[in-house]
Amino acid sequence: MKRKIILFFSVAFIALQLMSQVEIPEPPPKIIKPNPNKEKQNSEEITNKETKQTDIEKREASKVIFKNKDFLSGMLVSADKEMIEWKSEYLISSAKFYLNAVEKIEFPSSNCENEKYSITLINGDVISGEIISLNEERLVFQTIYAGKLNIPKKYLSSIYNPKKEGIIYKGPKEGDTEWVKVQNVSSQCRIVDDVMLIPRNSAAAIEISNNDLFKVSFEAPLSAMINIGVFANAPAMYNAGGYMIGINNNYVYIQSMSKRGGGRNLGNAQIEDLPDKAYIKYTILANRKNSSFTFMVEDRIIQKISDPNNKNNENGKFLVISYNHGAFREIKIKNILISEWDGLEDDNVEVNEKISSDMVFFTNKDKASGKLVEIKNNEVSFKTDFALLKIPEDRIAKIKFATSDNHTEIKSIGKPLVISKFLDKDQITLSLISIEDGFITAENPIFGKAKFSLNYCSSLIFNEMPDNPKQKQIDDSEENENTVPIMPIPVEEIK
Repeated sequence: MKRKIILFFSVAFIALQLMSQVEIPEPPPKIIKPNPNKEKQNSEEITNKETKQTDIEKREASKVIFKNKDFLSGMLVSADKEMIEWKSEYLISSAKFYLNAVEKIEFPSSNCENEKYSITLINGDVISGEIISLNEERLVFQTIYAGKLNIPKKYLSSIYNPKKEGIIYKGPKEGDTEWVKVQNVSSQCRIVDDVMLIPRNSAAAIEISNNDLFKVSFEAPLSAMINIGVFANAPAMYNAGGYMIGINNNYVYIQSMSKRGGGRNLGNAQIEDLPDKAYIKYTILANRKNSSFTFMVEDRIIQKISDPNNKNNENGKFLVISYNHGAFREIKIKNILISEWDGLEDDNVEVNEKISSDMVFFTNKDKASGKLVEIKNNEVSFKTDFALLKIPEDRIAKIKFATSDNHTEIKSIGKPLVISKFLDKDQITLSLISIEDGFITAENPIFGKAKFSLNYCSSLIFNEMPDNPKQKQIDDSEENENTVPIMPIPVEEIK
C-alpha cells in the first residue's frame, strides 16, 4: 500500500512538470469596434464644456459702472426690472444693486467676422446676421446672438454688406507702407501691435488720391488733444491747406487752413454725453469736389461743413492725424478704416434727406431706384420703372429703403430701457425683462420679445431707469442731487 501511494505521487509530480512545459495558446484579443457616434458625442461634450467654461470666464471679467462713476469688476449673475445681482471675488457674497444706480455694464470684447449683412431699422438699431428671406411683409433674419428674428419690412432703413464695401485702407498693421513721412517733425509715428503710436508734436499721414467721396473712422483716447487734417495738400502738420478738425476733450473746432499759414474759423461745437470709455470713435464723411464733410463722434453728427466756394482744396489728397500737445508722451490710434462712401449719411445718425423709393447700390458702383420685391435663395428681385431685375446677392453692396413715416407706428415698450451692444458694432434698444443663465430676455419695439446671449454682448447701457421707492431707504444724503447711492444690498436681505 505504501508503495502504491509513493507511485501515485511520483506520477502526479511528473505529470505536473510535463503540463508546465506545454504552451497554452492565449485566447484571441477581443476586437472592439469604435462607435463614431459615441466618440463624436464625447468630443462635443468636451467642446461644449470647454466653451461653457470660457464663456463663464469671459463674463467674470465684466465691470459694472455706477452713475456716480464708482465701478466693480466681477460677473453679472442675474437681473430684473428693478435690480441686478453681481458676483465678485472681492465680495464675501453676491450683492444686489438697484438699476437706477447703474449706468452701464461692460463685457469683454467679442467680435465675429462671419456676419454677412448689417441691417439698420428706422429707430437706429443695427443688427448683423444672415438673410433667410425677405418679402413685401417681413424680413426673416438669422443672428448669432438672438437666433431668428422676424422684422416687418416697413421698419427697415437699409441692408448693408460690410464685406462689399470699397476698402481703401484698414489697419494699422505692422509693415504697412501706406503711411508717408510727415514733414517738419522731430520723430515719426510707428505701428506696434496693430496700434498707431503718434509722439507728441508729430503726426501720421496717408494719401487718399483716387476717391472724391470717402469715409474715415478711427478710435483715439478721449483725453487726447488731436487735430485731423482733411484734404491737406501735403503730409504736414502746418501750412498744408485743407481743413483742420481740432478736438480738445469734449470740444471740437473746425478751420479752413491756408497753405501760407493761419486759418479761417468755420465753427465749433461741444460734444455732449460722451461715453465713459478709454477710446472714442471718430468718423468723417468727406466730399472733396464740393469741399464738404460731416464730423461724427460715436456715430452721432457733431458738425457739418460745406465750403463750395473754396477751390483750394480740390487737389488736397492727404489725411493727417496729429498730436500737438497733451499729457501723454505719445497717443494710440487704432481701428483705422478708410473706405469708399456713397454720399449718403449713415442710417444711425439723424438724416434730413428723404428717399422716395428704394435704392440698390451694386458692387461696381451702379445703382437703381424702384422697389425691393423679394430676397430668396440668394437672389434679389428689384422692380424698377424699366424692368424687374433679378440680381445675385453677392453683386449688391447696399440697399436703402424709401424714407417712411412709420416711426409713429412703433409701439411703446416699457422701462427700463437698455441700449445693448453686440459684437462691438451692433446696437439694439431693449426693454429689460430679465437676465439669467447667460441670456437677456427683453423686448424690442419692432421685432418684439427675444432672448440674447451675453457671450456676444459688449455692453448694456441703462437709460431712463424708473425711480424705485425702496431706494429711498438707503438714500441718506441729498448733498448732490446728481449722485445716486450704490450701497450693495446682501442677497439674503432682499425678498
